[in-house]
Amino acid sequence: MEKEIKKVLKNQNVKFPLNDRGEIEKIFYYFDTNEVMLNFIVSLVGNNSSDWWLQAEYWSEKIGKTIIWNTDFLDSYEDEKELIDNTIFTNNAIKEFENKLTKLNS
Repeated sequence: MEKEIKKVLKNQNVKFPLNDRGEIEKIFYYFDTNEVMLNFIVSLVGNNSSDWWLQAEYWSEKIGKTIIWNTDFLDSYEDEKELIDNTIFTNNAIKEFENKLTKLNS
């Protein structure tokens, strides 16, 4: 996964430090459309013009619903390593959590 993430970051010419939430959202969109196999998406959400945040969520096959994983997803990255580490950590944590869930239809 790290190799695929680095490829997308290079192809998109991402510059660090990265502090723009909209740019971070775009990067995760690029991950999704460039075959980086993540278990989650990151979206920029808000309730008014001054209150916006990045939110990580995923679709749970076991319960058949979208789960909001983190409403305080990192919105600043000092370097490529920090972005890659956080992405892989989140992906693995969601995978582990999903594996612990009991399927509702069983």
